[in-house]
Amino acid sequence: MGNNSISEVFEQAFQRAIVGNPDLTELAAKRITPHAYRVSYATLLFEGGCNIRSVNELMSHESLSQTARYVPIPIESMRRICRTTHPRA
Repeated sequence: MGNNSISEVFEQAFQRAIVGNPDLTELAAKRITPHAYRVSYATLLFEGGCNIRSVNELMSHESLSQTARYVPIPIESMRRICRTTHPRA
């Protein structure tokens, strides 16, 4: 299946979702791409506790550094780490 075919399938599913859910009418103005679905998928996997190596395999990335771009770091976690590790905290 080529990239255009995948885009068409996503676009059709997107339109059906909007028609079937009146609450999503404002979503129609947004541009949602297959890449956006991949980012959402990876983020949900991480938030669900999936480890980076598993996500790497599921996303078919060649290296962990590609997958690391999808790792969400919540601001509260960053604050906690900063408070506990910064020498002047």
